[in-house]
Amino acid sequence: MVTLHLLNDKPTHTTSQTSFVTEDNTAPLLKPLDHSLTEVFAELQPFWDFQRKFQRRLTTFGFRIYVRPNDFWSIYKDIRKLTAEDRGRDILSGQTSALTRRLLATVTPDDERHGLPYKVFSGDYSIHEIGTHLVERFPELSFEALAKLHAIRRADLAFSFKEYTGVVLAAGSLIAKSIPKSVVEGWWGKGSFDSFEKWVFYGTAIVLAYVLVLLIPFWLTTRTNQRKHKFIASVLDYAALAKKSEP
Repeated sequence: MVTLHLLNDKPTHTTSQTSFVTEDNTAPLLKPLDHSLTEVFAELQPFWDFQRKFQRRLTTFGFRIYVRPNDFWSIYKDIRKLTAEDRGRDILSGQTSALTRRLLATVTPDDERHGLPYKVFSGDYSIHEIGTHLVERFPELSFEALAKLHAIRRADLAFSFKEYTGVVLAAGSLIAKSIPKSVVEGWWGKGSFDSFEKWVFYGTAIVLAYVLVLLIPFWLTTRTNQRKHKFIASVLDYAALAKKSEP
């Protein structure tokens, strides 16, 4: 039977510090922003990985409920109760909902509940926890500059002309297959419809292969990277604000 578990863990985080120094150990070296951003990416990777695993586990959990009607109503009642608890929560506050915390406790394996990502995302304010963790982990970095550099990289994730061309060609193939015989023979003469159908078939096959083999995998990868970019951007922005507010 599928049940929702109670959550007892409190969010905690650990910190450590690193610095770059010259060969004579006398003065710190200035690191390129790209290098610093790569270090931050590596620090945030476990949080991003955990978030993606949670989304996949949530999909599996929903499927299990769907194929087990006996569990559906008990879960539905729990969700309604938790949703009622969240009605007074401001969705713009960044606070984790009671429903999210309960779902995290339900779908996360026991061996992952002692890790920092789980404790952070099951806490009240996950972005605050991750942002302050970065500030403590990299006190020497300018997160405002890193946030601006990261925002510039957003352009690398935009769809290009060839992706839009693929979509247009796919739509054109569907339209071409629906053109009536009378219209085709009116344009190219009597008996031309058989040749038209043959070329439309070959063209549709080529476009379909392009869409399935290249366009859809590229689109899925780009969408995942765009979500990752958005997640990192929110953390960097918060870290920049947190560092500015330090005494």
